[in-house]
Amino acid sequence: MTERTVFLASDTRGVSPMLEVALWSLLRHAGEGTAYRVTVFSDGIAPERLEKVRALFAPGARHTLRVVEIHDRLQACAGHLETRCWPVTTWARLFMAGWVPGLTGRAVYLDIDTFVCEDLGALFEADMAGCALAGVPEFFYGAEPEIRARLGNPSAEARYVNAGVLLLDLDRYRQERVCERALAFAQDPAHGIRCADQDALNGLLAGKIAYLHPRWNFSDGWVSRAAKYPLRADWWRGLRPVEALEAALAPGILHFWGPHKPFRCNHRPEGWRYAAAMRELGLLSGALPGTTPVKRLQNAFYRVFHRAIRARLRRRLARLRAHADALGAKEE
Repeated sequence: MTERTVFLASDTRGVSPMLEVALWSLLRHAGEGTAYRVTVFSDGIAPERLEKVRALFAPGARHTLRVVEIHDRLQACAGHLETRCWPVTTWARLFMAGWVPGLTGRAVYLDIDTFVCEDLGALFEADMAGCALAGVPEFFYGAEPEIRARLGNPSAEARYVNAGVLLLDLDRYRQERVCERALAFAQDPAHGIRCADQDALNGLLAGKIAYLHPRWNFSDGWVSRAAKYPLRADWWRGLRPVEALEAALAPGILHFWGPHKPFRCNHRPEGWRYAAAMRELGLLSGALPGTTPVKRLQNAFYRVFHRAIRARLRRRLARLRAHADALGAKEE
């Protein structure tokens, strides 16, 4: 049995359905040889809500849960950094390695608005190139020169990474004092931090973050965009076309970032996964909140539209792979 360390952080508001669904998806898709050791950093989660989280972990099962209350420590370290868009809970990512000192090796951090689609063994084994941190570059954010300039990173080679899914080398993270240095970076007004610890990590570790395949932090909102970019382009906003297509067709972890969450009625392509999880958890008995007759019609249209888009993506990926195989055969 292979033990894997996973971190999440939440306050009371995020427990139902987001934290519950994220954990359900993680455990449901675990391989037979995987044992997840989950740590949930609680920013004041109410006891009755914690019981709902604990209920996902059957006594004696191979997966275990540890809850670490961090509210007071978080307020002392980063409470003054809370903004209207970024609650203080998000800063818990910085302190993960320090607040669980007994853990070593690698760990994965997940935002609570993620949905795990498969066992994470391949993610844990990804090449970190000797870095303390690995993540997936933003599809659009990292290419912006204003962001690089604001964070003091003039190099276009150092792409901006989304912090919703992170792979950590816990020992190296501690040795390099990433937490303390990133917090100091964030507190320096010269850096103009806007996206909380995500900005701080990207600014501090520019060029020193390993890049993961985009399927490990994929937003379904980019499915239709992957059908629009020309195949002749070498890079799509920092991603190779084949990577973007692979992520859209077979996401390993979905990240439902943005205001349109899948626990309310909307036409997100992967929203069906979320609704199915909510029903299995007993969090949804009928239609999703916000459902109206008009939205039902819109969703019916978008289901057909998204099926057509996926068919096109499969054809594009097949052409790219065939082209790569032909080039490889020619070189031989």
